[in-house]
Amino acid sequence: MVRDTDVSDVVEALGDCPLGMVEQTCVLGGPMDQAALRRFAFETMTPFFGPVQDGLTAEDLVYFNSGVVLGRREALAEAAAWALTHMARAGPDHTAGSDMVGDQDYLQHWVNVRRPGSCRRLDWSWNHCEHWDASFPDPAARILHFSGFCHGPRRSTIRRMRLARRRGTAALAAAEGKAS
Repeated sequence: MVRDTDVSDVVEALGDCPLGMVEQTCVLGGPMDQAALRRFAFETMTPFFGPVQDGLTAEDLVYFNSGVVLGRREALAEAAAWALTHMARAGPDHTAGSDMVGDQDYLQHWVNVRRPGSCRRLDWSWNHCEHWDASFPDPAARILHFSGFCHGPRRSTIRRMRLARRRGTAALAAAEGKAS
């Protein structure tokens, strides 16, 4: 977290929705744009959870990134209970083809298929990441997401996180030779 945030900010961000996440619309430097991410979720991950409901298309999905999830306690508890039940049924194999099925996929399915309309699209500042935000690190960000794409953080990532936490996004940008 690089900007002061309190409960009133979270309540305002959620509005009347029980959950909130930022929509990821691309992976920088590659072919994964908004449509490709939605297709990926629809074709690869959605079937992991069972038959796709009639009429649902990739265009109906919102590809939320689970790096930051805001939510009301009851909604988070309900989603977690469903996920734990599904995980127990699925057993140890959490793959769809060559892809790992993880927390993000569970949340995708929950908010897009099981509880459509339950998740508010938060603005980018709540989950700002160098892998999908060209302006990273933007000083207006609330939360910087140092994603390791399931590979864990490198030592350099930990140093960057400490710098951003202690001195802010402008210091991080300057250290990396980027204008802020």
